[in-house]
Amino acid sequence: LAVADSVELFEFLEQQQITPVVADGNPSGVVYSEYNFCSATAVIFGSEADGLSKFWRQKNLSSLYIPMSPPVDALNVAVCAGIILYEARRQRLLLSGKRT
Repeated sequence: LAVADSVELFEFLEQQQITPVVADGNPSGVVYSEYNFCSATAVIFGSEADGLSKFWRQKNLSSLYIPMSPPVDALNVAVCAGIILYEARRQRLLLSGKRT
């Protein structure tokens, strides 16, 4: 978990060879459970009110989304983060041979 200016964060991720992905709910992106979280990955979440900033929207990054059944069309950012980060942990535990 990090709080930083977007430019500083992007530069840090590049320096550390950490792949940023955005959780923007775009259905043309990758279903979160199909994304491979087993390498160094930073998931970028936007605010509930405004979504991702222009800086992150302009980057050519993989986009994650959580499929939802109607009438649900959105989840709050804390719920989204919990779902996606749990999946990342589950994948990494499976890779290590540990139980989830």
